Amino acid sequence: MYPLIDTHAHLYSEEFDEDRPEVIRRCREAGLTAVLLPNTSCEYIARLREMVSMAPDLFVPMIGLEPTDVGEDWEEQLDALERELRTIPGYYRGIGEIGLDYYWSVEWREQMIEAFRRQVEWARELDLPMSMHTRAAVPEAVELLREWGLDGLRGVFHSFSESEEDLEAILSLGERFMVGINGIVTFRNSRLREVIKDRLPLARLVVETDSPYLSPEPKRGRRNESSHIIHIVRCLADIYEVSEEEMRHQLFVNSRKMFNLAPETTDP
Repeated sequence: MYPLIDTHAHLYSEEFDEDRPEVIRRCREAGLTAVLLPNTSCEYIARLREMVSMAPDLFVPMIGLEPTDVGEDWEEQLDALERELRTIPGYYRGIGEIGLDYYWSVEWREQMIEAFRRQVEWARELDLPMSMHTRAAVPEAVELLREWGLDGLRGVFHSFSESEEDLEAILSLGERFMVGINGIVTFRNSRLREVIKDRLPLARLVVETDSPYLSPEPKRGRRNESSHIIHIVRCLADIYEVSEEEMRHQLFVNSRKMFNLAPETTDP
């Protein structure tokens, strides 16, 4: 069986403080050889780095300011995050999670856009992949990326759960942009199966848990963790009518391509 790669998880969060070593053990037992850890704000940098130090062969750190954390101090946070990024060249392997979120409020819309733009330019300059959070904001995010220029950019629209039209907009950006699917696809009341089937090419798909959130069936209602990713993979294999091994292989290839993961990082 091909190894598994969780392209988006927050295993450094407080929800794992009581059993973090066991969570790491379960990751390995589940066949995971890489777990990408996007940052959300300055508050979590120390936690993220501590988590990476516990299993540097497994965890791949990213850095960014999540749109829901854009507030009064957004410029100070961005400045601090950029200093962190540039102080340790090569440590952070991606920019994320970044983007726009209009689901709850558009109060900070202009600031979100400027924060997104600045971080997109970090990704371009340093040739790093982006993990993008675009809840209720896919059309504008796509439009902005086009406006800023797609040259030198690549990234994942993480936790996709939007419409057929939004999916088509993402795919129109080209093969350097992929779609991250998580436990939402397993929910009985989710339309995501219908949205992606026959529309989202396998070559444009990566899988994630977004732990500790969005536990897949049959773990729904409990804290999520990266070892649960197999339930999402099996659901996707069913949707695409391929074997589990074929799905694992395609996800493995896609994830290594997007995140430039070296063989020593991902091979069993």
